[in-house]
Amino acid sequence: MSGELKQILSAYMPPPTPVSLLFASRQYASSAVNETINFLEKKLG
Repeated sequence: MSGELKQILSAYMPPPTPVSLLFASRQYASSAVNETINFLEKKLG
């Protein structure tokens, strides 16, 4: 075995679900919050 993950049952994937992120102001957010926002923007578009 190669140890690689393989996608199975791809025909049964649910449709994409919209995601919203609400925050007071990015200017005053902690670095952890800003990094989380950056990560989600990259991953979710």
